[in-house]
Amino acid sequence: MGNIAKYFSLMKCNASPVNTEHFYSVVLVICRRQRKKICRVSDCADFFYVWLRIPLRKWYDGLPEQRYFEPERTPHSMEAIDNSVEHPDDREKYEKSPFIIAKHLEQIRELAEDDELQEKDPNPFYRPQPSSDFYGQTLSACWAEAANRLKDGGIMAFTFHHNEDRAWIDILKALFDAGYVLVATYPIRSDETKGDSGAFGSRKIEYDIIHVCRKRLEEVQPVSWARMRRWVKSESQRLKELLEHTHGKELPESDLRVILRGKSLEFYSRHYGQVFAGDGQLLDVRDALLGINQLLDDLLEDTSEAGGMRPPDIAEPASRLYLRIFRNKSTMARDELHKTLRGTGISQGELEARGWIRVVGKEVQVIPIQERFAYFTERGRNRKIIKTDLDQTRFLIGAAHTGSGVKIETELNNPNFRIKKSVDELLKWYAKMDATWEIRQYSQTALQLVEHWRTHKDRPGKESKQLSLFEILEQDE
Repeated sequence: MGNIAKYFSLMKCNASPVNTEHFYSVVLVICRRQRKKICRVSDCADFFYVWLRIPLRKWYDGLPEQRYFEPERTPHSMEAIDNSVEHPDDREKYEKSPFIIAKHLEQIRELAEDDELQEKDPNPFYRPQPSSDFYGQTLSACWAEAANRLKDGGIMAFTFHHNEDRAWIDILKALFDAGYVLVATYPIRSDETKGDSGAFGSRKIEYDIIHVCRKRLEEVQPVSWARMRRWVKSESQRLKELLEHTHGKELPESDLRVILRGKSLEFYSRHYGQVFAGDGQLLDVRDALLGINQLLDDLLEDTSEAGGMRPPDIAEPASRLYLRIFRNKSTMARDELHKTLRGTGISQGELEARGWIRVVGKEVQVIPIQERFAYFTERGRNRKIIKTDLDQTRFLIGAAHTGSGVKIETELNNPNFRIKKSVDELLKWYAKMDATWEIRQYSQTALQLVEHWRTHKDRPGKESKQLSLFEILEQDE
């Protein structure tokens, strides 16, 4: 072990371009624990610097090194940290919401020079919080610079833990954007001093997680979320059984979740940027984490206490979350919803922007199916806005109502309405689980018409249409 040091060197890496004159490649990059918010570790540098600069400026008087001690504090402009003091929130009010809200609609239309924009459409001027955005971009640039020095077969590893979901999303997005794939994750007990105040997401935990990564060397292949979810579910079930066999029932659920979540993210990282939830709908890191956490909930949940039929596995993550929370409920206390959403990465505001709920005082109300259907069928509104599988399901249920004025058969052949496979399962779920007899009946009617259409849409002699990439991926399943 005495000679092991000669094989290693300490390298400071930032987002600056590589000096090719001194460039050399490495097989292993180890990063210290990543920090998102300001912490005592980084503040210590300023604490010692302000005292050291006083004698050192005199010591190096007249020498080139003196310039290093002229500033009153250490450099912070390129520090990969979420610091709202260094990067204050300078966004206009209309830039803060990812979806267009009513009070900003006219202003956004004017700025975009597009009168067809509607409330709840994606906001073309949305900007993430500057400090968080800077943190993610800077961290990704640092990791990309490390990748430039890393050999193709090399490993980059780092540890991370945080009690906020947003931090996990930023870290993983920065990692994948830098061109890495996750190949393994290992939970380690490393912070015994946190005690009862420690938290991981909404659960107390005492672990750092070692993330082991390699450079992405192959072209990313597109895949549908439904197919990826089946892969992840199968592998997680196999791994769960293996861990229970080797560790018995002594392995805490928190440990098991960390291991299974890491394995699930390995699959996602291989296809990052090419995981489709619909036509042109890429599954981002946040929704992938939400879907993975739901899968783990299903896997680890006691089926005897599940409380009935779960929402379909094939449904989009946000749709499953909504149905689990509001199954057979028309209202909920606002505070209760806030607590329920904690740890999911989804906010109350996003559910409002999707048109699924509204807030009246301290109460959250579910938007009835008929009201949502009326919104979709307003004069001049294109069917292209009905993108999520939940919205497509509720549109078809509304269309099945007597006197709706909409023929489901015609809508299914409308090129602007591309129905997803998961809609079939959601209709089955509504037909069995909804609290009202009318909705169950209309769901069954819509399901029968959809199944008949799927059976006959590809019969010989029927005019074929150009399939989208997502439809091709669904056909391949």
